[in-house]
Amino acid sequence: MKRNKVAVIAEADDPAKAEFLKGEDGKRLLFASHEEAEEWLAENSKRGVDYRPFDGTD
Repeated sequence: MKRNKVAVIAEADDPAKAEFLKGEDGKRLLFASHEEAEEWLAENSKRGVDYRPFDGTD
């Protein structure tokens, strides 16, 4: 079974500001699982910003 990759949306609580996180190459950051995305957020997220994992099924 193929699993969807997971992206992260920053400023998810404000539709006018919401955007997918992007890597240094300018492309959307993709993670293999929700767990991997959560680990990245634990190390790299900014306080006061609402982040939400997105796998295309939400």
